Amino acid sequence: MATEAAPRLRGVELRAESVVDGVEDGVEDRGAFAIMGPVSDSSRGWIRTGSREFAHLQKSCREPNLATAQRELRAPNGCSVGRFARAIRESTSHVQSPMADSRSTSAATPAILTAAAVPSAPSAHTPASLPDRLRWLRAFRNAVKSHHPTLCALASDEVGKTTFEALAADILPLIASCNWHLRHARGLLATTRVRGGGLFGLGHAVERRRLPVGRVLVIATWNYPVQLLGIQLVQAIVAGNSVVVKPSERAPRTQALLLKLAIAATDGIPSMRGAIETRTASREEGARLLRDERFDHVVFTGSTAVGRAIAEVCASKLLPTTLELSGSDTAFILGDADARAAARAVFLGFTGNAGQTCMAPRRTLVERPALAAFSDELARLVAGAKRVRLVDAHAANATRTAAASAMTLGGRSIVGALEPTDGRAMRPIAVLDCPVETELFFGRHFGPALAVRAVDSLEEALALHAQIGQYLATSVWTRAPRARRAEIERAIASCGSSLVHFNSVLLPSAHPGIALGGHAASGWGISRGASGLLGLTREVTVTRTSRFLAPPVEEPPPSAVAWLSRIVAWPTRPSRAAIAIDAIDATAAIDLPDRINTESRATASHEPPSNEPTRPRSEANSHATAQVTPTSSHRPEIHA
Repeated sequence: MATEAAPRLRGVELRAESVVDGVEDGVEDRGAFAIMGPVSDSSRGWIRTGSREFAHLQKSCREPNLATAQRELRAPNGCSVGRFARAIRESTSHVQSPMADSRSTSAATPAILTAAAVPSAPSAHTPASLPDRLRWLRAFRNAVKSHHPTLCALASDEVGKTTFEALAADILPLIASCNWHLRHARGLLATTRVRGGGLFGLGHAVERRRLPVGRVLVIATWNYPVQLLGIQLVQAIVAGNSVVVKPSERAPRTQALLLKLAIAATDGIPSMRGAIETRTASREEGARLLRDERFDHVVFTGSTAVGRAIAEVCASKLLPTTLELSGSDTAFILGDADARAAARAVFLGFTGNAGQTCMAPRRTLVERPALAAFSDELARLVAGAKRVRLVDAHAANATRTAAASAMTLGGRSIVGALEPTDGRAMRPIAVLDCPVETELFFGRHFGPALAVRAVDSLEEALALHAQIGQYLATSVWTRAPRARRAEIERAIASCGSSLVHFNSVLLPSAHPGIALGGHAASGWGISRGASGLLGLTREVTVTRTSRFLAPPVEEPPPSAVAWLSRIVAWPTRPSRAAIAIDAIDATAAIDLPDRINTESRATASHEPPSNEPTRPRSEANSHATAQVTPTSSHRPEIHA
């Protein structure tokens, strides 16, 4: 890139550079006019653009934006700050913004003043007001409603969904989430008073606020290209953040249309302009964004392997993340369950969306009394199932290979045969007596295949489930949850999932108020629901102290300390635990107030405390115990 001769301004070396795509040597200049230092305190000089003199350089100017330049430069000849700022804007009106799209390095490219390369800080994000954000949300929801046939068609073409699946599992959940946030966002994000501080609340008013985290990167996934990206976008924007979206390389057209609708919804809302940015959908773009751009939070949905790589990069920058990674979940069919209803729900769970759902059941552990009825109904459903289309042929082949390996080691196809794949299409598979050591049992596939295994008890089932290490949603089937309450409570506590469904699979998780969070290798952080929205904010506590409350500057007199000690030791009702502790050793509870009273008496008489010889421990205990007697109101009296 051509560089003009650098003028000398009293120890400050500036150079005029052509700007291509707003980046030169890794420095991004965000203002229309940039002045960068460093400049020594004694360095002073006039900066000229054309023939206009408009500032006197003073001290240093380190940040490449106009606001900093105005703060760090002193207007000449008594010029007011307002006139000075207008002079800068007028004199640089012909300068092209560095963010403008420039694809040529010709001499006609406008130039800006820069100094040696200094990394630029991201511009401060000013969030739109909550009413403006909710106004955007209504416009976005209505746009999704109007364009849902096109969105469904694109999702069907790119990832193999049926039109019904795209409508029922992508469009409808996103619309429901928009409506839920319109109803609840104000209450969730409202400033609240913090009460009940006791002694430390006297004279102080405390309030809790929710502020946006700043700039959020969303790395989108493909298996639910409208629902998942749409809800993540809604929560980030409603929370007040600016959002950068990297669409999935497997659903670029579907998500491009969704983002186009989201950006179009900002029209007519000036405070929302620029709040949503998009990047290319290439696989390499995510790594580039994490390397080259600055964010305040990263949201990723995808595989555990990619999530682990993202976590490593973000950890080196202390960058918070929400990682919704792969699940490998279990359906527990207890002996008293409606086994046929369970089979139908499990079949829907592992074949819906061609088995490409992170919360889909990968294995079913069936207590033996329910095994026959469950297997009969599942066999009937699998035998009559149609072929489903996966995202690509590789996914279909990987799923079939996992089932074939399990059958080689002793598993049995529930329909007696294992059909070959047809490109990216395949028929659902269920393997009975699936060996535990297989990839199918561990759920390392992402397609319509299910491992089925009989167990003798729920304890055995939970032990097998504990070996998996990936948990999102678990389902439990029983007709009498109260009769086995202890076992079921233990299952809820130990299964590791953030969602536990009783007598259902997947369907309740579409509720927009339900939070989803991974555990172990399934990620961390919360998405969706109230916790997902609040997770994209930061809590700020603001306190206001009464002007009549004077802070203490020195320790109070011993009499006040003794009074405070009485307050601390004032039980409303002695508990058994307290009595037991006093029986073991009362010295720890009594020595302090006894010593304080001694010091208090000495101070009152202007005499030093008496130096009595140290008593044996047993004598001290008996003496101290005799000095404390409860009154009728259970308030202890410390006798002189």
